[in-house]
Amino acid sequence: MGFALAGSILGLSVLHAHLSPAATSVATSLVVTAAFVHGAILQTVIGTSLAAASKHTVGNAREALFTVYQHGMVWLIGSVAAAATAAFFFKTPPPEKPGAPA
Repeated sequence: MGFALAGSILGLSVLHAHLSPAATSVATSLVVTAAFVHGAILQTVIGTSLAAASKHTVGNAREALFTVYQHGMVWLIGSVAAAATAAFFFKTPPPEKPGAPA
């Protein structure tokens, strides 16, 4: 949840810079809802992944637990990497020229 909500701050700042005030309120609720839904789905996927991996571990218990942990972290790291990659696509609006109509 923390990564999803932290990422929504970046999305909210872009919304306020590019949308009208009337559209910003609707877009804000969509971004925050998407953050909560993403967090819930990510937690479920990681939990399911850890449960499935723990059923198939054999051998040394300590190594098996670390392998299960690594298996679950792949989903989290992938989600963070996707968000970091998406951040590179945000562009700042060009500066307004003096005397240009508003």
